[in-house]
Amino acid sequence: AAVHAADGYARATGEVGVALMFYGEVEDEVGALDHVMIMVGHLEEGAEHDDHDHGGRTLQDDDHIFEKEIEVEGETSVLLQDLLEGESIVVAQSDLDELEEGEHLYLIVQAEDEDGNISRHAIEIHFD
Repeated sequence: AAVHAADGYARATGEVGVALMFYGEVEDEVGALDHVMIMVGHLEEGAEHDDHDHGGRTLQDDDHIFEKEIEVEGETSVLLQDLLEGESIVVAQSDLDELEEGEHLYLIVQAEDEDGNISRHAIEIHFD
């Protein structure tokens, strides 16, 4: 499974206190997707630059502002904005205040295909 986030196609921008808008595509070029997990949270230091998870990343599982798992069995391509339709993901100033210096919030998209392969991509959320 591949999470397409290159060339600015997957975007994560927002304002504090206003629902975030995410755009992007999750697709599987060789098979079919099984489920997608979408999270908003921060990553541990040194985790931002690795596109694929080989066990080196540590997510702060207890600190997610938002987490949703969506079954997409048999789909080959899904859009983030469709998966999150009806959701209101709001980041408060207090959420940003809790970040340590140099830390950022990320949109983390984890896709698993029918064969159990997992692909994870983290996109830094930019606040206006």
